[in-house]
Amino acid sequence: MEMEQLRKEFNQLLANINEHSERFTDHEHLPALEVSVMMSKIGKLLEVATILKHTVKELEENKKNVKKEATIISVQESVVSISEPEADLEPEIIETPKIEEVAPKEEHPKIVEAKQEEIKPEPTKPVEKSSVGEKFSHLPLSSLKDAFSLNDRYLFANELFKKDMALFNETIKTIDSCGSLINAQEHLNAIKTTLNWDNESDYVVTFYQLVERRFL
Repeated sequence: MEMEQLRKEFNQLLANINEHSERFTDHEHLPALEVSVMMSKIGKLLEVATILKHTVKELEENKKNVKKEATIISVQESVVSISEPEADLEPEIIETPKIEEVAPKEEHPKIVEAKQEEIKPEPTKPVEKSSVGEKFSHLPLSSLKDAFSLNDRYLFANELFKKDMALFNETIKTIDSCGSLINAQEHLNAIKTTLNWDNESDYVVTFYQLVERRFL
């Protein structure tokens, strides 16, 4: 089930990247803003690919261990069957006054049945579920201001703050000074409502993720 989820997430990201790229097939120059968005999506794709590779490797190792244990059991059964030869019995002659020869009484050796020990392979340890968003959420930020490069500032100001760099800087400063994540999100929600942000926008999602990491 985990493998199917990872493959689905990988394919969705790949399809999204291809779709984004095809929008600008006929353009002579690709806007810098779109290049940054594409790089962000490719980074997410590489991260999912790394997790998928680790999962496949772990599953293969578990299969090898189960096969190795089955081979050991088969060898042990062969050794038990070989180590139990039939005992050679000499015929017993009983002498009587009439010197009658008594036919020897054959005793059959008891066959010891070796009980096969049922060895159950250890259950495969489940791979820790981790999506791309969860991976990023474990990386705290000491300052929201330092999380944006100069290029990022222009991108987010243009996309979310209607090209108002002063408003963007003031928002970052206010969030950095908030005492908790709740206060920061309340302020950010007010800005989102005022500027009518699209919740499905990659920039909006990224902005909220950065704010959450600021208060980890």
